[in-house]
Amino acid sequence: MSNITLITGCARSGTSMVAGIFHLHGFFGGNMSGPTAYNKKGMFENSFIRERIVKPYLDSIGADKLGQNPLPDQSKIVPNKDFTKSIVDIFLAEGYKEGPIFYKGAKMCLMWKMWHDGFPHANWVIVRRPDESIINSCMDTPFMRKNTTRDEWQKWIDYHKERFYELKDLGAIEIWSNRLIEGDFSEISTAIEKSGVNFRESIAREFIDSTLWTH
Repeated sequence: MSNITLITGCARSGTSMVAGIFHLHGFFGGNMSGPTAYNKKGMFENSFIRERIVKPYLDSIGADKLGQNPLPDQSKIVPNKDFTKSIVDIFLAEGYKEGPIFYKGAKMCLMWKMWHDGFPHANWVIVRRPDESIINSCMDTPFMRKNTTRDEWQKWIDYHKERFYELKDLGAIEIWSNRLIEGDFSEISTAIEKSGVNFRESIAREFIDSTLWTH
């Protein structure tokens, strides 16, 4: 299970949109969360991994399981010899046979060192969006409730950016979601083709709905 892409970024950045395009290009994601009021085309996040692996781990090191506040102390994130097997077993149990895999999770970057230790050859994708747009969306989204002011959300974004800088040293590809909305597919095509899959612009154009993009 070496051909795996890990998609992360700040919440409210467009990670679900990017993950949806990967899914439509044949990347296996297992049993994923469906549409919600705030992700009307689906979250494209493996539910079991999120609920049984990611959230409990963040909670175990004293961080907010929603990935909002408090954020994790990076010194507490250490490799776990059982982590890789746990993730692989979930994908196999949910029907994986062959081909490229992806896991999308905004909270994944908060514990990226564990993921990198477990999947050292993974292709990392960081979904980006202008800070002001992220803050506007957080302030207008009920489940983003652990911070209440724009300054608090900016500090939360800055913490994520520190993790992004670290991930870029691993060769992570950045995809700016606002560029996707504008019809620029250069970044996502590079990310998809890195896994040996031909990018099809028509799939991305049909999937993206700019009317669902707020702020």
